[in-house]
Amino acid sequence: MNGISHVAIGVRNMERSLKFYRDLLGLEVRYDQMQPIGGMASLYANPPKGQRHAAHSHYGKGA
Repeated sequence: MNGISHVAIGVRNMERSLKFYRDLLGLEVRYDQMQPIGGMASLYANPPKGQRHAAHSHYGKGA
């Protein structure tokens, strides 16, 4: 395996999660946006020397 391309983790408390991933693990926040889809928020964080490309598409109202 060369690496992991995507991991999605649902959290109850975004601020607490930010403190863990950003402050404790040292990940850099690259994208942070609240989306009007059932209270969903997206946050992309990368390791200091990593990079990523992300694209989101939403179709209809969902299930």
